Amino acid sequence: MLCAAVLAHACGDIDDANLRDFAHYVQPKLGDKPLSEFNKFLLTTRLNAMAAANLSKPVVQRTKTLLSSIFIEAVDLGFLPSNPMTKCKPTPKPVIEVEDVRRLYNAIPSLRDRLIFRIGVFLGPRASELFGFTVNDWKGDVLEIRNTAYNGTLRKAKVKTDGSRRTVPVPPDMRAMLKHWIEQNGLSGDDLIFCRGQ
Repeated sequence: MLCAAVLAHACGDIDDANLRDFAHYVQPKLGDKPLSEFNKFLLTTRLNAMAAANLSKPVVQRTKTLLSSIFIEAVDLGFLPSNPMTKCKPTPKPVIEVEDVRRLYNAIPSLRDRLIFRIGVFLGPRASELFGFTVNDWKGDVLEIRNTAYNGTLRKAKVKTDGSRRTVPVPPDMRAMLKHWIEQNGLSGDDLIFCRGQ
């Protein structure tokens, strides 16, 4: 119930990012619960739910920091005897072993899907960036991230942030696969490299 008031006191001038995180990740799930009802289990469960919902690690970490600030301030103001965020850590996401990744890759039958897998895993574009690659983005040794695809629609010159516009080096063995894929499918210019139905 006092969460928002304590947040304001804890953060002084609340910046937009903290307000947004509070509004999206704290308030809707933890609501107007009195501070005295919070405990380590409840807070850890919330952080784990965020991680399980595939929210990025920075978002989960920012929310953890925000909650910690709220409860530190609540203790300082005498609302709580101790901080329930102490030693509160989300459970790490499971990691796939290298051999399992190899088996998965070897089980992929098509060149298209193997390329999508390799580019996605090893070069690290967002899914919307990967499916937004056109032949013009392919420079022979690098892919330029300039477009995104959303719900089957190419969004030219639209990326998530200005920092998202970048050049990604492509390893030599992947270059040969990509060149073969483009030639095999007669792709050119603004054709999507990976479009539906290929």
